[in-house]
Order: sequence, then C-alpha cells, then structure tokens
Amino acid sequence: MPTIGSYFSEPNDRFALRRSYITHIVLQQNMDNYPPTLSGNLITWPSAGFPSIVQYMTLLPEFLAWSSNAYTLDHIITAYWYIVLPSTTPVPNSGAVLRYKWRSDLQGMCLEIQKELPNTELIIDLDPAPSSYWLDPVPG
Repeated sequence: MPTIGSYFSEPNDRFALRRSYITHIVLQQNMDNYPPTLSGNLITWPSAGFPSIVQYMTLLPEFLAWSSNAYTLDHIITAYWYIVLPSTTPVPNSGAVLRYKWRSDLQGMCLEIQKELPNTELIIDLDPAPSSYWLDPVPG
C-alpha cells in the first residue's frame, strides 16, 4: 500500500483554501523527472537518468473536481512514494513542497507542487465553476 511520505506546505499544513479559487495545478520538477503525467488523481514522475526509479503522488480526488468546498493543505496529498523497478514495493518519498499562491502569469490562484530544484513545470488547468454558479444578475 502506498504511503504518504513527507512534504512541506506553504503557508502551513493547516492553511484552509477554497477549491473554487484555484485555477491550475503547477507541477515543478527538474529535467530528469520531466514530463510528469496526471491520470485521474495520480501524478507520475519518470526518471531519465535512473529509469528504474518512478515517483508517484496521489491527490484527494474530491479536490480535483470543481466545488466551493474548503480543504486544508495537509489533506490534499493522500500518498507520496516511489518504486525501484523491478520491485513494486512502495518506498515513502520526501522533499516535495505544496504551495497555495497567486501566479500573475496565469492570472489565478494555483496549487504548486515542487520537487527537488525545479527547472521545468507542467501547468494543468482545473475545471472552472459551472456557468450557473455565479448568477449575474442576482434574481430579485
């Protein structure tokens, strides 16, 4: 069974955010771990230099779908591990940073997931609010 591993959150683990304000997930990593993929709620980082090492992270599935729910940063990542092929035994991973921040280049609040010393990033668009959520004008 995969394990949570360890990561650091900014501004802090118990910081609560609203999913409705987040427009993108930004995966930041070095060239060795590029390109990552997001399939469902599973992020996979390959390794060019060490092809037998594959890193994984799972995100809370409810977080990825648009909602007006609030989440604390310590609940968004549900597992963080790696395997060394040919073994499939999960090993707790560490060293990721989870950030909630404004990105002026994307004109929105983002959830950044940083690994190691990043020099590449993959920007993933998240579902926006349904058109009927924000009523304009408000019925009288």
